Amino acid sequence: MMLETNEKVIAMYTAVCSLIEEGCDLHRLKVADITAKAGIGKGTAYEYFRSKDELLVRALQYDYYLSCRKIEEALKKGKTFREDVEMMFEQIELCSANKRLTVQFLKLLDEIREKDETCVREHVTEELKIFTMLLDMVREMGQKEGCISCSIPAECVRLELGAKFMGYYIFLQTEKTEEERTEMKKFLYQTMIKSLG
Repeated sequence: MMLETNEKVIAMYTAVCSLIEEGCDLHRLKVADITAKAGIGKGTAYEYFRSKDELLVRALQYDYYLSCRKIEEALKKGKTFREDVEMMFEQIELCSANKRLTVQFLKLLDEIREKDETCVREHVTEELKIFTMLLDMVREMGQKEGCISCSIPAECVRLELGAKFMGYYIFLQTEKTEEERTEMKKFLYQTMIKSLG
């Protein structure tokens, strides 16, 4: 997974995410606001991006990459399938806690899709590749441990795992108690084992 290394670009990405977290509306956000927050000149943004929309999409995608990098590193340290699944649930909880970025990103993608479907398709395709790679890491641990049958095609395992993780994300979109979260994670883990074992 490749991450941006240009300091000015990273500063703009960080500025976008910070502004969104502070409550800025993407529709009212100007390139000048972003570059001011990043501590660079407005013209610099146009050296790297064709438009504000491209800068916004890439900034939010960069935030997604950083989250995925953390998950990837944690999965490399995991010793059991259950640990990997628990870690994925924890990361989903962290992502869900920052709803503003997620909601803004989804709204932005939908709006930009109407203007430039190719741009959105490229970004979504890349994000799906990364998500698939993370699911494969969980799948491989499950197969190594014998929790996931090796006779089940990888695509089927990815679909089952992905559905459970996305289902948990959707479940978290309303306020849940610790007990409710614990029960749901337990239920999802048990259904994974039953369907994939």
